[in-house]
Amino acid sequence: MTEQINEMREQLRELQREYREAVGLLGESEAREIMAQMRQVLDEQKAKLDEARRKAIAGKQAELERLEAELPNLEAAFHEKNAATAAARQAVKGAERALRDAKSALKRAQDEEWAVDDRRRIARERIAALRKEITEGLALIENG
Repeated sequence: MTEQINEMREQLRELQREYREAVGLLGESEAREIMAQMRQVLDEQKAKLDEARRKAIAGKQAELERLEAELPNLEAAFHEKNAATAAARQAVKGAERALRDAKSALKRAQDEEWAVDDRRRIARERIAALRKEITEGLALIENG
């Protein structure tokens, strides 16, 4: 997930650089076309990242449900079979640890989702700022 985010950031930087170069070399209509292409690439990357995040969360949720369903069975076996007390305790502890790990992983996935949302918001704000700068620059060029 972090690697995908870093890839997306790098692609954004490259697209911004290309856009600035294009605005310097091309007219406004060509720059708009490039901006549309940049938006399309960003939308595609966002969709891929969203899908990966959804799959990760769904996988962790399924694991969490499986572990929650398994825990009562382990506890029942503990009470029914005194001879297997030590082994059952270890299994329950392992399931609880796995449950905590799964909950932590789910929390991390949710935190990553929020971080991705923040990064997208920052990217949108930066694009808006670049558009404004470009518009102002073009206005200066036209009026200059």
